[in-house]
Amino acid sequence: MISAWPLTGRGDELRIVRTVIAGDSSCAGIVIAGAPGVGKTRLAREALEQARTRRCRTYWTAGTESSRSVPLGAFTDVVTDFGADPLMRVHDVLTGLVGGPDRPHLVVGVDDAHLLDDMSAFVVHRLVLHGLATVVLTIRAGERWPDALVRCCKNGPLRRLDLRPLSRDDTRTLVETVLEAPMEASSAERLWACTQGNVLYLRHLLEDEYASGRLTQSSGVWLWPGPSGLSPTLLGLVEASIGRQSASVCEVLDVLSTCEPLDLAVLRTVVDPAALDAAEASRLVVVETDSRAPTVRLAHPLIGEVRRAEAGTLRLRTIRGRVAAALTATGDTDPRTTVRRTLLTMNSDCQATAATLLEAASAAMQLLDAHLSDQFARAAVAAGGGAAAHLTRAFTLGLLERGQEADHLLSELASTVPDGALRLRIALIRAGNSTWVERAPCKAEEILTATGELAASLDRRSAHRALRSAAAAAGGHCRTAVNLARDALHDGGIDDYETMMAIWSLVIGLGDVGDVDAVSDVAATGYALAEGSFEAAHLRFGLGLLELTAYLLAGRLADADAVTHRLYEHGLDMPHAVGVNFMLGMCEAAHGRLATAQRHLREAVAQSTGSADNTTPGLLSATLLVATLSMSGKPSEAERILAGVDVRIGPGFAMWDPDIAAAEGWVRAAAGALSEAITTVRRAADVAADQGRPAREVQCLQIATQFGDATTARRLRQLSTVVSGPRVAAAAAHATALAGRDGDALLEASRAYEVFGDLVAAADAAAHAAANFRRAGRRGPALTACAVARRLADACEGASTPALRAYLEPVPLTGRQREIVELVQRGLSNREIAERLGVSVRTVEGHLYRACRRTGVCSRDELGELLGTHPNR
Repeated sequence: MISAWPLTGRGDELRIVRTVIAGDSSCAGIVIAGAPGVGKTRLAREALEQARTRRCRTYWTAGTESSRSVPLGAFTDVVTDFGADPLMRVHDVLTGLVGGPDRPHLVVGVDDAHLLDDMSAFVVHRLVLHGLATVVLTIRAGERWPDALVRCCKNGPLRRLDLRPLSRDDTRTLVETVLEAPMEASSAERLWACTQGNVLYLRHLLEDEYASGRLTQSSGVWLWPGPSGLSPTLLGLVEASIGRQSASVCEVLDVLSTCEPLDLAVLRTVVDPAALDAAEASRLVVVETDSRAPTVRLAHPLIGEVRRAEAGTLRLRTIRGRVAAALTATGDTDPRTTVRRTLLTMNSDCQATAATLLEAASAAMQLLDAHLSDQFARAAVAAGGGAAAHLTRAFTLGLLERGQEADHLLSELASTVPDGALRLRIALIRAGNSTWVERAPCKAEEILTATGELAASLDRRSAHRALRSAAAAAGGHCRTAVNLARDALHDGGIDDYETMMAIWSLVIGLGDVGDVDAVSDVAATGYALAEGSFEAAHLRFGLGLLELTAYLLAGRLADADAVTHRLYEHGLDMPHAVGVNFMLGMCEAAHGRLATAQRHLREAVAQSTGSADNTTPGLLSATLLVATLSMSGKPSEAERILAGVDVRIGPGFAMWDPDIAAAEGWVRAAAGALSEAITTVRRAADVAADQGRPAREVQCLQIATQFGDATTARRLRQLSTVVSGPRVAAAAAHATALAGRDGDALLEASRAYEVFGDLVAAADAAAHAAANFRRAGRRGPALTACAVARRLADACEGASTPALRAYLEPVPLTGRQREIVELVQRGLSNREIAERLGVSVRTVEGHLYRACRRTGVCSRDELGELLGTHPNR
């Protein structure tokens, strides 16, 4: 439901107008100038409304085209006599407005003051000159003012305030306020790009798209795919801003509507230079000179929408052909020019060759636009591009997470290719697609086994090892992955795609085995490769995710932030948007900024909803969202999401299993089943140990420690000798202090977590410290530890972990009693609790009886209310 439209992003401007009205400046009034639709009228009306609440008298009027020919047309409701003496009429208006000397101060608002007739403008002039009222005028930028108002500004009593369109951030804030829910980042970016912060256009566009059903909500997040046409109302508004123009000026607008911005030199070869000058003078186009060469764009993107809607299909096709020819004549080989030129040619009356289309597909992939690359690749296949076109399309399908389509295409192609080298290449690409897109490393192993002899006969063993390393990494066999990847990279003779697969495997393996110090150099090699390679360009985001994961496992959160923010701006409006939001969510969750993390993760889940195949980042985002919701004490919502998530859909895909186990553990802990939670993450730690993934083992053991498991200390101390980074040291200190019931050491562990940035773990360690100080009878240190834990919990944006719930508001219960009482809160019967915990019903009844005795309550229901905030919120 679209709610009322608030005044957003105008706080500074409103303060300026209020200052003038209050008489706290040397000005007798203010002129608010700006383009149509930026919110001049709304700002002026809000200022007058606030003045009225402060007991000022207010008067509002407006200049119009129809009243412009009528003397004093803006004040017809004040004029009592339209006699022959104009000065007497002016005096009557001033008297009617101002009244006697004892009346409250008058504030006069005049909308569209540039449309005032001369007599009305003279009234405003007299009000200002004699200090009879404070005036607030709105004027459309670029319009001619009446002479009387010009004199007011020249003499200084009126201040001018130029109102600009809303910024990106303010536009998004306004939209989210109106829609009463967050908007996915790339959708918000598209809205801003389409409206450029013009509030009038934004309002009509948003309401039209909501009414048409194209503005949709998923996972509590609003999504918008972009414009598909303008409503008659919005079309009319934009047409009015264009006004009547000559055919040659319309030609300029039509050319730019097909391709903008355009280099000024190129545009001058396509349109009449005089018409271009006229379009600029009419503020319909903007010439930008801050780049290497001057460029021209439309003054507002919706002008292009209007012109495209009005121009005929044949006319636009002819124009695109002319622009494409002009771009070709420049000889510019920049990927952006290649993409634009080819796209124009495809949609013109000209014919694009298969070679041209493949070149454009490669350029689009370098620009990380997989959808456009796929469009070029499909056209190249249709144009007879042969095996090269099919392989290009397979790459684009992989990036779009359409793994089964890619595999089908590659399988068909392999059956028709007689050349052994090409068959092997297809098989290797299939193996990579099976590993990472279909999430089926076992299938990849079968493909590689079937082609092992072919690879040996062609002396392509290194390439084979590179793809085997990828399957091993995805399957959780990281030491094998590291060895295979290092051998492949050392031996050489592998192409860009195979090299990037080996680099991915090496980054995963190094991170999981705890050798994080070697990750950055390996990743840097991959980024450099991706800069100029079609086959590797689209893999840089996956590489970023893997490098980020390695740093998070080690506790090097600053390095993780740097990776994420380096990739962030490149990926918001591309197919990588899901992955980018997942990376942002990972970083925020690792820091403990839970609400911020949940926002990014909800966006990623919403972006991936409805895709043909659920994307890996989308599924992982749902898993991490589950964990962060549980850390915030919201297990019911977390359980609903977890029920629909399964990233283990491929045979043998075990890479993210520890993260899944962590999410499941947090859900159980939030629901009060702490024993089950500890068992879940300890089991995952054992699996990681068996697989030779010590950094992953640390991840699981740290969470178990946060849940209160004091038996992790010995193993964490062992792991601290083989895993690098600050996380393992802090976790080992936490576990050791917990086992020794050492409050001071627990506070030191809390500080160690806080230093590298894990605030949730720091809060839990401080809560554990408070409990141990309290148990030892040390009241002062206990209060200090509680204060630390509360500070950290606040910094975590609403953390409600088991440790924080148990120890910051202490109830005299043992750990088992608390666990059972929390399950009572969840509505479980004694028998259900017994079955869940693996104990007898009598044991449960005994714990409940003793809990009642300890707390002084008389019933099971009272116990269920005892712990304060219900964990099932």
